[in-house]
Parts: sequence; C-alpha cells; structure tokens
Amino acid sequence: MEAAPTALAISELLEQCIGPLRRSPADLQACALVSRAWAYAAQPLIFAEVSVYSTTRAKNDATWFRLQETLHVSPHLIQYIRRLCINPNLLSSDGFAAMCRFPFTQLAYVFIMGSTLTPSSAFSLRHLFSLLSLTHVRLDCRFPSMADFVQIWDRCAPPLRHVQIGSSLAPWVKTSVTDVRPFRSPIRLESLRVQCVTQAGDWLARVPDLFDLSQLRRLYMGHDTQLVDSKRLVPARQTIETVEFRPTATNPPINLGLFPRLTALHITLRAPDAQPMLVHTLSTLPPSHRIRTIVLWMPHGGDGWLDLHLASLPQHRAITVELPTEANHYDYIKSRFPRTSAENMLRRTEKDRDWFEALD
Repeated sequence: MEAAPTALAISELLEQCIGPLRRSPADLQACALVSRAWAYAAQPLIFAEVSVYSTTRAKNDATWFRLQETLHVSPHLIQYIRRLCINPNLLSSDGFAAMCRFPFTQLAYVFIMGSTLTPSSAFSLRHLFSLLSLTHVRLDCRFPSMADFVQIWDRCAPPLRHVQIGSSLAPWVKTSVTDVRPFRSPIRLESLRVQCVTQAGDWLARVPDLFDLSQLRRLYMGHDTQLVDSKRLVPARQTIETVEFRPTATNPPINLGLFPRLTALHITLRAPDAQPMLVHTLSTLPPSHRIRTIVLWMPHGGDGWLDLHLASLPQHRAITVELPTEANHYDYIKSRFPRTSAENMLRRTEKDRDWFEALD
C-alpha cells in the first residue's frame, strides 16, 4: 500500500513554496537537492533564464559547454529555457554560433548585449531569431553596418512581435539603406521600444520594409519625444494603447490627443526641471480620453502643479496613478500629491520587471 503524499510533496504546494525563489539561483539549486519531487518543481525555474555574459570569454565558453552537456544528458530541460541573455563579445565565435543554432523549443525572450558585433556574430543571429517560439528581442549592442543589422531579421517567424532597440541604431540613423534588399514581409510589431537613440523616427523611415507598425499597441520612445511625429508612426497612432516616455526640460511635449485609443501612460521622471514638460503633455489629453492607468516613477517628490493637474484630469472612468516605489519611501512621495491622494487615485506598486519584459 502506497503511503499518502506529504504536504510538501504535492506539486501545487511545491510550486507555491518554490515560486518566490525564482530570482535566487542558489536557493533554487538547494531546493533541487531535497528530493526528486523538489527537483522536478525547481528545474523549470532554474533553467527558465540562461545568462552567458561573465567577465571573461573563457568563463562564458565553459558555462555554455557545461550547459550543452547538461541538456544532452537531460533533454527534457530544454523546454524550460524561456529567456536567453548573451554578450557575443565575450564568447568565442564558435561558441556563439553554436548557441544561436541550438534547438531551443520554448525560447521566447532574447537579450543581446555588448559592444559592436562581428559580421559573423550578426549573421549567426539570423538562426536564433528564426525560432518559432521567439516573441521578444532586446538589442543593446551595435553592428558593423546597416546591412548587418537588417539581415538579422531576415528569417524572423511571425510570433516575434515585441522589439526593443538600444544603441544599435546610433551609428546608422542617417545611413542610406538602398543597398539592403527588401524583406519578403515586414515584421508586424505589437510593441516597440527605442531608447538611447536620437532621430529614431528618421531611421525608421529609412527601413520601411523592416517593421510593420500598423498594429502597434505599445510605444516606448525614451527622451526622443519627437518620434511621435514620425511619418512611420502615423498609422500606429490609431492603435497605440500604451505610451512610455522620459520627460526632459529641453524636449517638446507630446500631443496625447494623437492617440485616440490610449489607455495607459508609463512615465519616468528623473529630473525635477522636467515636470513642466510633463504637465504640458498631460494637458493635451482630450476630454474624451480613455486613460485608466498612469505609472509614474520618480525618485523625488512632485510639485504642486503636477499634483493639481493629475487630480483635475477629466475622468469618465477611474484613473489610477501607480507609484512604483519602496514601502518606506511611499509615504514621502504620497505627501507630495495631497490632491491626487484625496481623490483616491494613488496606489503603490512594487518595483518589478518593466512592462516590456512582462508582456505575454
């Protein structure tokens, strides 16, 4: 007669117990040593994210070699790998090529970081980006040429719909792409984040066959608020539901009235002298706006004008102003928004992964 399972052997309870440790690899590895049941519960979290960007090339090559051996012995672990973070500059060319060609089955998020890639590394990315499971790509690296950048998207599968581009665009904003062959079909995006790049709108206009923005729902433009005026974004204005930006004292305000379906604003307000620009931007909301959520990250307290403007926004439905901050700092921030607080609009939220990484 089989013994009844103990409480901590029930898979649902194990998942609840181990889940909060997902960001503590050492604790997860310790859990995996308790018993076979605990190992099965911990494995999906241990292998959910593979990061290969140590300080030396030798360490990274060794990490990838050990991982390959582990996956060869236990191929069932491949299905748990959902995120891959790599610095190609700190991997041998053979190691990076092997990683890009590895048969991941459930990989959804790829983060490529580093300095300028080699042409061979850029070419290898074509294989990685062709995975049918891939939905998110984040690039914080540079490419030898515009042609090298464009070619990495040549085999992308339809599920890819969220793209974040950092400094990759910087050297090529004003570069002609007449020598780059057109795509078979543009990549239809739901989310686009462009940061650390000025004149990104001009760049997007030079690669009209790269991304289809007609169904864009989320746009992050960083400091470059002039991206809103790009001709490439005109169709997307009718579909965008979330806008994220960083106000500055020198950039022009955004006309939020251009986005009739806008329901959420994500604002990073680092400098106090940028508050007038933010207030001016909020004043462009039409009376018929659909805003339901304003996420406002600010390390300092707001001023009276910002508080007054938030509290006086027209509300056809309740607006929540979320303040991602630590609990011990929330009371101070809240005290700087007495009118908004009196309208019961404020809510503290935990500082977690940003919305781009949390997208389905």
